Amino acid sequence: MTSWLGSLWGGSGASSLSYNISTDPLSPSTNKGSHGWAIHTATHKTNGEEATAFQASKAELVKTPLQLQRSTSFGGGGGGNNLTQLVPALHHFQRIKRLIHPRILRAHATLDTDYPDDSKPSPGLDALETAASTGNLIIITEKAIPLDDWLDNLNPHTSAANAAAVSWGIYNIVEALSFLHTQAKLAHGMICPDAVFVTPGGDFKLGGFDL
Repeated sequence: MTSWLGSLWGGSGASSLSYNISTDPLSPSTNKGSHGWAIHTATHKTNGEEATAFQASKAELVKTPLQLQRSTSFGGGGGGNNLTQLVPALHHFQRIKRLIHPRILRAHATLDTDYPDDSKPSPGLDALETAASTGNLIIITEKAIPLDDWLDNLNPHTSAANAAAVSWGIYNIVEALSFLHTQAKLAHGMICPDAVFVTPGGDFKLGGFDL
C-alpha cells in the first residue's frame, strides 16, 4: 500500500517531494541497528522509478539515548547534557545529500519538515544542536536494503557465489572509504553492518554518516 507523502507527514513541504512512499515500513525505526530511521519503499511520482525512503521522527530521536560506544563525539541533542540520537541523525542527513560517489548510497531527495523551504534555512553541521526537534527527517535514496537483510536472504546452498558477492561488496566499501579519505578528506567513524546497504544488483553502498 502506498500513500502520498504529504498525507503521511503533512505540510506543503512534504508534498513537494516527487515520491510516493509506502505507508507500512519495511523496517521500523525501533529495529536494532536502525538508529531511529524507518525504511519504506518509494516510487517516483512521474516515472515510477523504485527508491528507498528513510524517515525519522525528531521528537523520538531526541528522546532516545545514544549507545554508549557511539556517544562520545556529540553534545547536546535537545536535553541538557544527555546524548541522544538527534544530532547523529541530523549529521547523517546533512552529509548524505552532499556526498556523491558510486559507492556511497545516493540521496535523490531530502526534507526536514521543520525547514521545508529556503525561507527558514536549517542549521549547518557546526550548529546541529540548535536545530528544531519537532518535525521529521526524510531521505529518498536509490533502491537498497540493509546489509543484514541482504545477508539473511542469501541462499545457504550457494556458498561459493555468496562468498564472491560478499567479496565484491567489501571491495565496494573500500572504494567508498578511499573516496572519503583521499578526496572528501573525511573520516567515516562508524564502519559497521548498520552503515552498509545493498542494491538489487548486489553493489554495497556506504551510508550511516552519523559521526
